[in-house]
Amino acid sequence: MNDTYEEQVDEVGISGGGGGVGGSSASNQHRYYSAGDLMDEKSKKRVSRGFIAIAAFVILVIALGLLALLILSIALYWTRANKHLYPNPEYSQSTDYMHFVVVGDQGRGNDAQKTVAASMGKYCESSASIGKACQFVIGVGDNIYDNGVTDMYDQQFKTKFEDIYGTIDGLKDLKWYMMLGNHDYRLNPEAQIQYSQINPRWIMPDYFYSFEKISTQGGFNVSFVVTDTNPFVKSYFSKSVMNQTALNNRKVNNTDQLTMIESIMEKNYKNPNKWTLVFGHHPVYSTGVHYDTPELLASYEPIFDRYKLPLYMSGHDHLLNWLSNPKLPYTQYVISGGGAGNTKPILYNANSLNEWNDSGFFSIEIQYSFIFARAFDKNGKELWKFRIDKPTY
Repeated sequence: MNDTYEEQVDEVGISGGGGGVGGSSASNQHRYYSAGDLMDEKSKKRVSRGFIAIAAFVILVIALGLLALLILSIALYWTRANKHLYPNPEYSQSTDYMHFVVVGDQGRGNDAQKTVAASMGKYCESSASIGKACQFVIGVGDNIYDNGVTDMYDQQFKTKFEDIYGTIDGLKDLKWYMMLGNHDYRLNPEAQIQYSQINPRWIMPDYFYSFEKISTQGGFNVSFVVTDTNPFVKSYFSKSVMNQTALNNRKVNNTDQLTMIESIMEKNYKNPNKWTLVFGHHPVYSTGVHYDTPELLASYEPIFDRYKLPLYMSGHDHLLNWLSNPKLPYTQYVISGGGAGNTKPILYNANSLNEWNDSGFFSIEIQYSFIFARAFDKNGKELWKFRIDKPTY
């Protein structure tokens, strides 16, 4: 704005003396005013509000631009394609082996569960015909949807386990080593442990446990470490649908679980006649909607890395997934959560090596020097396979 100029002239009187001639003298005084000095209060407020409005608009535009950039970045990240590797690993026959199937998130009693169960039975029958019979099943949790069971006599044990897996050739004589999923923690998780007392095919002696198996010719042993991952997940302690009493009672045993994992792995470490496998309902890494489990990344993975665990198997996400962290390459991660459909969208995960967003199951064969894993869809078609060689120390 232009300054306003005002000139003011002051007259000065004549002073005489000594016959001198006096004259008039004028002094000019110049005063300057800013526009603000001449504005009334209302005008000042209008200008001030204008500046504030302009500043707010600029800030809003910047914020919206940053938000749009963030949304675009997220969209580009999550819509990237996962890897789909189809290795053709070397396989050699041996009469000294251990062979089992793994399935999770299966307890719905629906057609999808029955379809997968039938395919598991056919696979085990076919394997038996070539001298590689399935020896047992490992169920990686969410055994009874949607809310678990009320007690050990709950009819859902019959409709969602016995009536399905107890009638299929290839499966009906196999024992199941079970663990608890988050849905099993809604009503009475203890009842699933108690059910072991009345059904010898359902094995769950405790919330977490381990067992040993010897290969068919006695050439090697395998330690199976079955964990209860539910009390590790912090968000469950604020969900009213979960049995908070059970969760809090079990949380105090988290350290005991980690001690169990580490002690078994340390004992077997560098022993050429020993393998160790660890199981839990929640995945460490996943392309599923639940994605990675931060609590297990912080607690499980350092132990796995320290003792070069070859394989961790889980469920929770309703798909088949094979993953490995290239920075910690000794451990392969398998999700076998396709036991009864109810698939969800998949996400991008840089650690994923292959995934199948539908129902199915995994088979695991262990020999002295390697583990052979195979993924099958709900109809029993092989999707991919991979081999884990015994680590060098």
